[in-house]
Amino acid sequence: MTNAPKIEKLPFIGTRKKGEPGDVPRHFWRVQPSGDYNADCLTGRKAALQYLAYEEADKGGGLLAHIVGDMPRELTGIEVGFLQIVCFACLRRSLSRP
Repeated sequence: MTNAPKIEKLPFIGTRKKGEPGDVPRHFWRVQPSGDYNADCLTGRKAALQYLAYEEADKGGGLLAHIVGDMPRELTGIEVGFLQIVCFACLRRSLSRP
């Protein structure tokens, strides 16, 4: 058993609405952009840090494919900020290995 927070505590996780496309009841990217690109980037960065902390605590298989799969194809600042931080985390981790 892990000490990971419940997945539902992540601010971008939600439940699919009736008739909404998707294979599972959980929606992995339920966000609402504000229209302010800079503020939305910050929101996305904060969400990424919460996601990375969740993954580290969970030691599970990862949710990134589900999250990206539920993102809109036209990215807003929220998605851009989220993906930037995940990318930086991957790069940092790969550079720290011998």
